[in-house]
Amino acid sequence: MTLPSRQPDKAASGVESIVRLPLTAVASVVNTFRRGPESLFNLNAYSFGFSAMTTGVGSGILPFKVLTMLDGGQVIMFGNELDKNGTLGVISLIGLAVAALMQPLAGILSDRSAKITGKRLPFIAAGTMLMAGSAFFFGAAETFISVLIAMVLIQLAGNFSQGPANALLVDHVDRRSMGRASGALNLIRVAGAGVFAYIVLRFMDQYVEDGAAYWMWLAIAMLAVALVLSSAWTILSLRNRQPPRRTAAQPDDDDETEYPGRPLNLDKWTYGWFLISLAFVIAAMSTMQVYALFFLQDVVGLENPAEGASTLVIVIGVGIAATVLPAGYIADRIGHSAILLVGGVLGAIGASLLLVVDSFTAVLMDGFIIGASVGIMLSVTWAVANSLVTGRRAARDLGLTGIAALVGAAVARFSGVGIDALNDRSDGQLGYEVMLICVAAAFILSSIMLAVVARASNENRQTAANRLNLDTNSPRQGL
Repeated sequence: MTLPSRQPDKAASGVESIVRLPLTAVASVVNTFRRGPESLFNLNAYSFGFSAMTTGVGSGILPFKVLTMLDGGQVIMFGNELDKNGTLGVISLIGLAVAALMQPLAGILSDRSAKITGKRLPFIAAGTMLMAGSAFFFGAAETFISVLIAMVLIQLAGNFSQGPANALLVDHVDRRSMGRASGALNLIRVAGAGVFAYIVLRFMDQYVEDGAAYWMWLAIAMLAVALVLSSAWTILSLRNRQPPRRTAAQPDDDDETEYPGRPLNLDKWTYGWFLISLAFVIAAMSTMQVYALFFLQDVVGLENPAEGASTLVIVIGVGIAATVLPAGYIADRIGHSAILLVGGVLGAIGASLLLVVDSFTAVLMDGFIIGASVGIMLSVTWAVANSLVTGRRAARDLGLTGIAALVGAAVARFSGVGIDALNDRSDGQLGYEVMLICVAAAFILSSIMLAVVARASNENRQTAANRLNLDTNSPRQGL
């Protein structure tokens, strides 16, 4: 007797798929976590919360703190009364000056602490907890002095963590894949900054409308949780995982052997030119970021600039996300120089178009172009930085980028005083117009300078590869 064949139960199969879906997702997360430093997500997860905190506080909450301070009285510095742009710029600049000192100092300490298991990780853990605590002090600050102190504490703690974290890619990633790794790092950074900048701005919009302080506290609490969780992911996934041993063809940077991927005869002047170029990049990007809210209010004429800024953040974030990872992959294959020039031209176009915008829709369209430029510049510039330093002093040398960031940010922040002065002597827009012209010029100049440095770096690595091949193919003597 032949039994009838049993047909598969489609309903049961569908239910089984639904049950398996979350289990598969959990398994994927666990596998990624277990891969340790082999996973670019694990190496860069900390940057999600760090960028969320710095952007959320600096660009989302601080401008509203400034407006509240000015409503309560004047801010006088060096005998001059500061307006909103000037006050915002001064507070941000002093905080960045502290960051520029702390980041390389913490990097030096982590470079020298090789006996500690996971020598970068204790610094990341300590800085994370201190930064989260400082954010709550910032929320309680109401006067110019207290807000300034809070921002200094946030920068001290954050860069005590960031300095050592800068070297994670150099510790664990092959130099020839640094564009891809840098793209992943900046994609995660942009995700953290973009998502939480939008949320914080929406909350602060409610804070202004309702006058309820709990909206600000909720924003700060979310930023602190994101910071702690993302840093914990990197720390736990990398603990007890030492950087990989170098092969014969790629020895450790402590010796002077030449190998593909290691810079050859790149002196301090080369790295110095890179830092100067980076300062121009930061100046252009910071200026656009810091004064976006006031630009939308004064030039575009939005009645609710906070809501407009949150929408603009999304559009710029989409533009960055669309280019940051592809730019890194392409740079690994064709070189950094050409990609950098494309990024600079796009940035200049984006800044120039803002001179003629007449609606918020036009600003949003232009925001995508600016985002695409920023994504390219962020990804490839950091790849160039990692290709120039050695593992032995990676955190120290990469920490010096904080000084370049300070110089660039100083130009951006001090420009706030000039913007206010020019606006007072005109129809209220001249200062912003001069700002945008300078930003466009900075994008072009920085991309050219970085392209030259990147070309020099590529030529030196190629020379190292050729010499290694000659040594490998030459007949051995005395055998």
